[in-house]
Amino acid sequence: MDFLRGTAQFLATLSCSLFAGAALYINLVEHPARMVCGTETAATEFVSSYKRATVMQASLTVSSSVFSIAAWLVGGSGLWLLGGILIGAVVPFTFVAIVPTNKQLLDPALDRKSDRTRQLLSQWERLHAVRSLLSFLALIIFLYVLGVDRAAQMQTGAKKRLRRPMQRRPSEGPLRLFFSRGLMFCFLCALSSPLAFARTPERPQAKSRDPRVEEGYVTADDGVRLYYAKVGSGPQTVILPGRLFIFNDFQRLAKGRTLIFYDMRNRGRSDAVTDTSKITIQDDVKDLEAVRRLFRADKPDLIGFSYLGMMVILYATQHPDHVNRIVQIGPVSRKFGTTFPPALTAGEESKVPDPAKLQKLEELYKNGFAREHPKEYCEMEWKTEQRRMVGNPANAGRIPSPCEMRNEWPINLFRHFQFAVASVQALQIPKEAIDKLNMPVLTIHGTKDRNAPYGGGREWAMLLPNARLITIPGAAHMSWVEAPDVIIPSIDIFLSGKWPEKAEKITSLTVPALL
Repeated sequence: MDFLRGTAQFLATLSCSLFAGAALYINLVEHPARMVCGTETAATEFVSSYKRATVMQASLTVSSSVFSIAAWLVGGSGLWLLGGILIGAVVPFTFVAIVPTNKQLLDPALDRKSDRTRQLLSQWERLHAVRSLLSFLALIIFLYVLGVDRAAQMQTGAKKRLRRPMQRRPSEGPLRLFFSRGLMFCFLCALSSPLAFARTPERPQAKSRDPRVEEGYVTADDGVRLYYAKVGSGPQTVILPGRLFIFNDFQRLAKGRTLIFYDMRNRGRSDAVTDTSKITIQDDVKDLEAVRRLFRADKPDLIGFSYLGMMVILYATQHPDHVNRIVQIGPVSRKFGTTFPPALTAGEESKVPDPAKLQKLEELYKNGFAREHPKEYCEMEWKTEQRRMVGNPANAGRIPSPCEMRNEWPINLFRHFQFAVASVQALQIPKEAIDKLNMPVLTIHGTKDRNAPYGGGREWAMLLPNARLITIPGAAHMSWVEAPDVIIPSIDIFLSGKWPEKAEKITSLTVPALL
């Protein structure tokens, strides 16, 4: 019994020492150092550090608590039970107090540059200090008991030569002692069960379709960092540029696949680019190749929305051996600015959004309001733009605001458009290059698209050798917001190797009367 008690005491103290040392290091060294590097860097490093530390810290806490309570059960001092309760309290405290903060810091929608993120990081530091304190107190108790036991052993050894050891009464036998203390421990658990199972009110959390989201940055060839979020772990890889637009809705495609969403350069949470000569669609092509290489995806599927629908085709012309299937959603036309017949356009571009509201925004911008209040102006501008993105005004509110991301503030975004759009305007992918593309392409386009005319999508489906078109009547640019039950399942079927039922082969720009 002495051997069992000694082993349990050693393992309890060892586990507690490792945990307390790591916890104190985080509070005194790691977290202050990450905060000095800036809010965005600190938040990014936190995600990686959290995932690596969780398993280690949890195992050390549980093992220390279990072994210390075991040491008490087999005859150790009651202080072992007290220490075990202290180190064990780290677990419920983590779930009740720290996990809600962790969820917010790990939320992909959180703007890592914002003041809110810095507040969350500071709050997490204070909460983690409680874990450090609990583990340090438990360690002091363990070391104290070990010291007392060692002193008692030395004193007992010195007296052995003077008198015979007292005989242990039958009631104090090892087996009877173990069971008596076991019953006492069960009694304590029963008394504490109302506290253990009481639910603490939690703030509502958005349900993630897949909680296993890996986040980080891909470094492009010229050093620009591209923010990415990876969902799923299936054998089929799908790369989706334009994370800021499609991440929330397209996670539904993760079953059996690995989805790699990323923000383009100078957009979303990716690095801002000061050299305007590097804000081009050709740079986007290079960035897509950098993402593909990093994740070692030999022939991924590609999904491109808006001008990215053109970009993924341009990528395919340059890297045909590294593309399996392509999905275009609301793509711009092959030649930017192409004029299509009225039947192939929304027909209300001059009325939506409200011209009066656009005029007011323009005046505010000229008066310097956007520069002095960039986020507030972004929210005002976005409420107007939401209407442009949908055919049915009732669906506008379903599109989340991007204004937590500095790159999306109009004062930054307008500059981006100036150079990015210019590169698209100068581009016209040769028909000869398109004729060589044999991979399946699914084009999806709404008939009320005011950003990229429906005729552009119909033209792509007609020119690409192995393409088909799904038309979404009445939908605008973000067609999946208005017809999610059509678009998401259709893409899922297409990525699985089949043509969706609604996909049609296009041989002419002429629109059937049915549409």
